[in-house]
This record gives sequence, C-alpha cells and structure tokens, in this order.
Amino acid sequence: MTRRRFAGLGALFAAAALALTGCQPSTGTAAYVGNERITEEQLQAAVNDGLAQPGVQDTIRTQYQGDLSEYRRTVLFRAVQHRLVSLAAQQTGVRTNDTEVSQLISLEGGFDRLRTNGGLSAAAATQQARDQLLTTELGYTRGGVPRPTDAQLQAAYQAQKLDNSTAQLGLLQLPDPATLRRVLAHLRTDPASFAALASAYPSGSQPAATPYKVSELKPALRQEIISAAPDTFVSYVGTDTGTMTQYLVIKVYRVDSPSLADLRLSLSQESLATAYSAGQGYLAKLAQQVGVRVNPRYGTWNAKELQIDAATNPVLTLTESTAPGVASGANPSGSNPAVPNPGGTEAP
Repeated sequence: MTRRRFAGLGALFAAAALALTGCQPSTGTAAYVGNERITEEQLQAAVNDGLAQPGVQDTIRTQYQGDLSEYRRTVLFRAVQHRLVSLAAQQTGVRTNDTEVSQLISLEGGFDRLRTNGGLSAAAATQQARDQLLTTELGYTRGGVPRPTDAQLQAAYQAQKLDNSTAQLGLLQLPDPATLRRVLAHLRTDPASFAALASAYPSGSQPAATPYKVSELKPALRQEIISAAPDTFVSYVGTDTGTMTQYLVIKVYRVDSPSLADLRLSLSQESLATAYSAGQGYLAKLAQQVGVRVNPRYGTWNAKELQIDAATNPVLTLTESTAPGVASGANPSGSNPAVPNPGGTEAP
C-alpha cells in the first residue's frame, strides 16, 4: 500500500463479502497507536461498513482482483492515521471546518464516487476528508509550508471564474437583422412579452431558462452575458455550429458564479498537496514518538513511509524484530496473535 496523496481520498476495496461475514467475531487487537487500542471488532465493523456500500463489490473485483487482505489493511491504515491526526490536532490546535470538508468531498467527486470507488460510507468519507485537511494544516503550521497569499488566490480566482460560472438563458431566434432590432427594442420596453414573442417565432427559439456553462458560450458573448443584470436581454449575430447565420435575442435570467471562498480549495490544490506531504512528515515523527504497533496478521508498520506494508506471510511465526512489540509465536489454530497492551485504553 502506498502513501495516500492529497488529491484523492482514494479507491479502497474489498472482495468476497461472504468470506468476511463468515468470520467469527474476535476479541483481539488490530493495532495500537501509543496506548490507544484499535480492536479487531472495530476493524471488522469498518470493513463491513465499506462492503455494505453499493458498487463496492464490483470495485474490489475489478481494481483489486478480490484482494480482501489489501482492503482490510487499508481500512486499518485509515484507522491508525485517524488516531494520529486526532492526537496531532489535540497537541497543536489545528482545525478545519465543515464547509471545507464539504468542498473537498465535492472536489473528489462527491459521496457517490467515494462510495463506489473507495468503499466509503458518508461518515467514513467525511472523517477521511477532515483528516486530510487537518494534515494539510499541520503542513502549514508545523511543516513550514507557506499558504497562498490573498493576491495569488484572487488572480487564480479571476482566471477560473468563467470556467465555473453557469448562465440561465432563454433564446429567441429571429429571421433577419431588421426583425432582431425591432424585437429587441420591443422587449426593452415590454420584457414580459418574451414568451409570447417566442411563440411567434418558434423555429430555433427556446424561451425557458436553460443552463449553459459560460466557458462554452461563443467568445463574443461570454463577457456580455456574465456582466448582464438578471432578466435583461442581449443580442447575438453569428453562425451556428454549421454555416447558417443566427439572429438571436438572449434573455439572461441569471448568472451563477462561485465566490472566492467556494473555490478556495480547488484554487489551492498545488499548495495543499505540498502542505499535505509536510503534514504527513509531522505525523510520521509523531508515530515514532508515541509508537505504532500492528498485529502481524494485517501487515507490518512502516515507520519511514507512514504506512502498513503487507506481511510476507501472516500465517508464519513472526519475530519481534519483524513486528516490534507484538508477541511472537506460531499460530497453528488460526486464532488472532495478540498485540500486547502497554496499559492503554480501547479506542472509542
């Protein structure tokens, strides 16, 4: 399993649900983060939660060839990382807010995509997005990564504003320039007659408000439409997708443009990726300080890369040098090898 990058909450995965649900509940430990225990029951519940999401079984089969062990290991990694992020937030006071969490989930394609591709329930996706944003805050506040300045964000916003704007437009297609001028003058004195005029010129007219991406409009129209007041009219003379000349009166019902706050996360993606990497470095040092131990049944903790690596063979005897702090010994019955408790408490 590779380290998670900021840009994706990631496709998760799992395979045969029947193989998993047939397992008996255990009373063992999956991992410790410091002296906080992640039980195997908690891991099982999180895995079951992912498997219950629509479309996840297909994702597991196509992307991971039904590798249930990789799925469990990733779910456990998320649980370990969540506890590290929570501990770091307690120590440093870093914060995020619900608006930013929602924006990040939207940036990742929304809950449906995260459910289908990642096996994430709405609650799990929300938690992971929050952890990612807190990790970027660690990168900014503890990793020395500079935040984008207001001037940089404003410049990027102006460059992307059109691409993210939608215009609600009605179209009235007219036969010739003289009719266009006459109808436009009439509408400016009697705006309510737009629908009636459209019925008089039905060919090519579409009077109802219809959404158009501003970036996809004819270049000559974009700025005029985005600058127009609601419920006003502009004219257009030009060609359609072929060579036929069009004479249009366009009613601008309204233009919806996102605010700078709405686009802040997408405008900051390069900076966020750098901050996230620095935040991961902070978490790696924290993990070394408090200690992370993983049950060898699920893999081995890679402190350098801040990840859980696949165990060479989790059925074989593992020495303490392979899994520090985890009891060694053969496990012929298939029962769960124990992770010694240093006196800590079970994670909520």
